[in-house]
Amino acid sequence: MKKTAHTSKSKTLSVSSPKGMRDLMNEEYYSFQGFFEKAQEIAVYYGFKPIETPMLENEEIFTLGIGEGTDIIEKEMYTLKTKGYALILNMECKICLNQ
Repeated sequence: MKKTAHTSKSKTLSVSSPKGMRDLMNEEYYSFQGFFEKAQEIAVYYGFKPIETPMLENEEIFTLGIGEGTDIIEKEMYTLKTKGYALILNMECKICLNQ
């Protein structure tokens, strides 16, 4: 979805959502919400339990498991460096499910 942003110098920027992302608004939101609620209901019926994993993880969890210098580390990880921490954005949540 194209979005328009205005800068402090009165410039107008046209930006797109990141690949694979989109905004759900109005009726589209309710359609997706209804789908997920029904899917959750079916999963609970068959004995599945919910799991929620964090969006951020310590970077070393991934570098130790995958190995430093690999394509996954260099190309697919988003790292946030803070005071004393290196956190990564955990988009797929695959590795944290194996902890």
